[in-house]
Amino acid sequence: MKDYYKILGVAPASSPDEIKKAYRVLALQHHPDRNEGDSASEERFKEIAESYEILGDFTRRQDYDYLVANPGKVLRTADPKAKKTAATFLIIFKDIRNRVFNAGGYINKYALYKVMDDVLSEENLAFLVRTGDVCTINLIIDEILIAGVFLSDSSKSSIYNKLLVLANSDPRTVEKIAVMNEKSESPYEAPVAVNSKEGNGKAYFFILLIVIIILALAF
Repeated sequence: MKDYYKILGVAPASSPDEIKKAYRVLALQHHPDRNEGDSASEERFKEIAESYEILGDFTRRQDYDYLVANPGKVLRTADPKAKKTAATFLIIFKDIRNRVFNAGGYINKYALYKVMDDVLSEENLAFLVRTGDVCTINLIIDEILIAGVFLSDSSKSSIYNKLLVLANSDPRTVEKIAVMNEKSESPYEAPVAVNSKEGNGKAYFFILLIVIIILALAF
């Protein structure tokens, strides 16, 4: 079992605020945008997000502490709703961004929009705002803005309205997401898929991604 406290550099007796502060510092330090091409830093970032997903949630932290103190035992009950944190969505949108930039030259704009729109449902937006985790929410917005470059103008406008909800009236965040509402097509044009297994596989890439994400959020 991973030592999540060690990964975040905090003691098991640390308060929630101390854990959140440690997470914010490490997440910013190891964010992929600040360490482009550094695979070690990217893996470290994933560990940090995973650790905070557990320790940043009261119920999941209690369960984790119990399992650490009682190796070999299994929890009898678990609250599935307690599994979802702001860090969960950061991991999802980071994965979307990575998949977009590793799609081998084929971007299905509609499928990309559908994924973002589904994950940014009213329920999930309300949940994220309620967490009050401004640092993680801003990292989520960064991931969306990067992947959103490939969206059509109409799709950008729709996602922009959802980002306004996440911005929660913060002036700097509202200014940052304004780029999503600009009327300019992406310079990237997705090529037409050829009649081959490879082309068809790429065409259905984002459809599969939608299914994966919906299943991941089905608590």
